[in-house]
Amino acid sequence: FVGGRIAGYAVLGAGLGAVGASLAPPPQVTAVLMIGVAVVMALLGTRLTGLSPRLAGWAPTLPVGIGRRLGLVDGTTGAYSDGRTAALGAATFFLPCGFTQAIQLFALSTGSPLLGAALLGAFAIGTAPGLLALAGLPVVAPAAVRPALMRVAGVVVLAFALLNADAGGRLSGFSLPSLFVGDVAAAPLPG
Repeated sequence: FVGGRIAGYAVLGAGLGAVGASLAPPPQVTAVLMIGVAVVMALLGTRLTGLSPRLAGWAPTLPVGIGRRLGLVDGTTGAYSDGRTAALGAATFFLPCGFTQAIQLFALSTGSPLLGAALLGAFAIGTAPGLLALAGLPVVAPAAVRPALMRVAGVVVLAFALLNADAGGRLSGFSLPSLFVGDVAAAPLPG
């Protein structure tokens, strides 16, 4: 999974760099994407915290056609496949994540396939230890602690959703009131 994620990010990063040579998305498009990602993150964070019973019972799923092609639908394929697992790792490139989206936009802005591949490949390598630790934590933690871990993860996801929404809003010209520090006017530069 992690190997497929690293390779997939590098290949898709090269594609973004190549596309970036001829395409520059307007700030409004980027802002809408960032706000959309923030909404999805807020839904998932709320689900993890259990704040909403309606959302707590909701589980996002793949469309059946995609699940069937990947062998994830009951009755299609039950055997483990390294290739399918690597493909799922590479497909995480398309998950809505503020951090990943920021690196993807940066790779797009470089206009270089080599630099785009290097950026996203390095990003995938750098985030692998954290993802492995996060994935293994619920397995190692005692059953009584798991609900609290999920709530903490949900709060963290909600915080990142808020930061992502704020960044998208600022990019579109709208800013939320600052939660941590007051808005400070820039001092005039000396002549």
